[in-house]
Amino acid sequence: MVKCAGIMIPVTATFPEENSHKELPGKEPNGKEVKYMATFSNKSTRMALRVQTGTTPEGDPVLSSLSWGGVSASATADNIDAVAAALEGLLSVPLVEIQKNATDMVI
Repeated sequence: MVKCAGIMIPVTATFPEENSHKELPGKEPNGKEVKYMATFSNKSTRMALRVQTGTTPEGDPVLSSLSWGGVSASATADNIDAVAAALEGLLSVPLVEIQKNATDMVI
């Protein structure tokens, strides 16, 4: 549970298993060379809420972002939406957009 503005929000965290990296290319016992394809490994995931904080003199919206790190890479759209809905009740400005932003490394 994480306390945010006085409200307890359930949070699920997952951690990679130790030594979960792939083996480096090498040779099979029969001498045949083994090559591996590149894959993505999640480095970090954030949730961002875009809110409208005002309007320009021309009437265009002025947007700002609020973001939180430490989001589980496996968080579903429903998970992110549920947290955003809980946080929206605490905001004094309209919620315009919900984002899940992942940073992946190629390994």
